[in-house]
Amino acid sequence: MDLTLTPAWSIELASAHPAARLAADELRAHLAALGAPELPLTSAAAGPRIALRHGAAGEGFVRAPDAGGLLLEGAGPAGLLYAAYDLLERLGCAWPAPGPAVAPRRERVELPA
Repeated sequence: MDLTLTPAWSIELASAHPAARLAADELRAHLAALGAPELPLTSAAAGPRIALRHGAAGEGFVRAPDAGGLLLEGAGPAGLLYAAYDLLERLGCAWPAPGPAVAPRRERVELPA
């Protein structure tokens, strides 16, 4: 599957946990800053998506391409948040202190496999 973000993509999140919602919000904002289209947040994606899932507890995570796009799965909500930041770092985002976040603008944003 082509992992280049287009307007057809969305972010899929069924969880109402605050850390999971923060992961989705951070992905949306920083992917747009990188140059990706603004991705809608949905509980059930109809097309290609970045699926955000988590278990009950833990900080570990997995990032893996799948048939629907890309899966970010945390052992717990904190793990999901770490997965989101790890993906953004792989795409070039940085959070230097002091100062604002850095997101290098590009013509197209391709998710790492």
